Amino acid sequence: MHDAQAETMVLVCQVCGEEMRVEENTDLEYIAYLWTLESGAKAYQPTPRDVFVVVNHPHGVEGLIDKRTGERWLERLENGGTPWQLTGTG
Repeated sequence: MHDAQAETMVLVCQVCGEEMRVEENTDLEYIAYLWTLESGAKAYQPTPRDVFVVVNHPHGVEGLIDKRTGERWLERLENGGTPWQLTGTG
């Protein structure tokens, strides 16, 4: 059996400088999490821990940047024309 290790990235809060290591697909998981909250639908899989790492950060998700690229964390989804409103809690 082969254990695949997930690719990770480091997010940095522009407000407090805290760094968070999360899986690269956490942005997509975050959108799915928001959808379940807004729609009331039941998720087929448990929400990954990394989603709660970013959601529970006291400064919200809007100020998070990808440490490697310097781009805002949700930039690639916004540039892709995603129809969901990208808001965080907090």
